[in-house]
Amino acid sequence: MFHTCGLKTDGAIACWGLDEQGEASPPEGEFSYVSAGRQRTCGLKPDNSVLCWGYRMNGVISPLQGDVTSISVGEAHACGVTPDGYVTCWGTHAGIVAPQEFTSAVTGVHYTCGRKNWDDYSS
Repeated sequence: MFHTCGLKTDGAIACWGLDEQGEASPPEGEFSYVSAGRQRTCGLKPDNSVLCWGYRMNGVISPLQGDVTSISVGEAHACGVTPDGYVTCWGTHAGIVAPQEFTSAVTGVHYTCGRKNWDDYSS
């Protein structure tokens, strides 16, 4: 990863670092979360929709069907957790990754991991 982004107090995104594919050039608007990958970045809007930019993603709205509660961008794919707990990914590793209830997910180069709410499994 050669760039990073942060969320400003007014909901705007600020990015810095390498910007060869537009990955550090966020669109205007309000966001509630941002995740930067290698050459792409995605932001979670206040309405829980996802907007991505950078390598092969400039102005692309994620192909997720419905809203997401969290997102994570890796090297060649991105994932979001839907309100019902499904982890759904687009890019190189597209499709439903895990049909279970997760609270968040994190992506890397060739993997995605999910965090479950273990309180649901305690006796």
